[in-house]
Amino acid sequence: MQLMLRAIEYLGRGRRISTLVAANPRWTMTSGSLQIEYVVVDVFPKFNSEMFTECAGAAVGCWVRSRDYHTEDAAESLVASKLGSSGWSIARVVLRETVGPETYAAKREGYEFYEQALSDGFVANFHVVRRKNLGAELPEAFDLRAAFQRFSELVSQNGAISLYAERDQQWANGATSEDDEFVPLWSNESELKDWFDAWPDYRARQLHARDLCSGFLDQLNESDMWIALALTGKTLTTFHPIQLKESLSLLGPTR
Repeated sequence: MQLMLRAIEYLGRGRRISTLVAANPRWTMTSGSLQIEYVVVDVFPKFNSEMFTECAGAAVGCWVRSRDYHTEDAAESLVASKLGSSGWSIARVVLRETVGPETYAAKREGYEFYEQALSDGFVANFHVVRRKNLGAELPEAFDLRAAFQRFSELVSQNGAISLYAERDQQWANGATSEDDEFVPLWSNESELKDWFDAWPDYRARQLHARDLCSGFLDQLNESDMWIALALTGKTLTTFHPIQLKESLSLLGPTR
């Protein structure tokens, strides 16, 4: 069994998922011995993993040999187990289909992973998006884990703050220089003073932790957007929205 890491930096969440899906068109059923289950998952790094400080998330194409699982749930559980042991948590399954030699007859992209899965049983191809800092750079010795944990605790207790435009009825959003779209979040309103110029027609609005966890963060994830958290007053750092949801859930009942 093998994990194959191919880091493609600075791909937007929507574009990187589309790239993986486009490489594997649907096909008609082939010989059982040549069947591979192809699963695309949206993932984020576990809090204690080596990737946490550098990576915001990834799209992962997984090839699973059919004889190594017996049900659809078992195949997805195998993917979750393999990726989990490498430090990644699954936010959602984006695509799942059975593939074989005919899949790659017209386009060979991905065929090497299919072939390797036939012999090794499991192959994962990562398209990684690295964290971005917007505004001021973080200090060299900045403890990202401690800052994220503290941010989560403050939001769990008091809710988060974002910016909202009543006229347009939409939340503030932006894009990094690599076109990664995000929604900014702060843990207290006092940190907003350095950011109003970026969104001049928006006003501060509170988001309770229960609202974040009961739909807001899921909607951002379904839209392939990141969140940008104000871990310091002058810097927004990109995170996967489900990473914050998981952190808030682990802290207990949300307000």
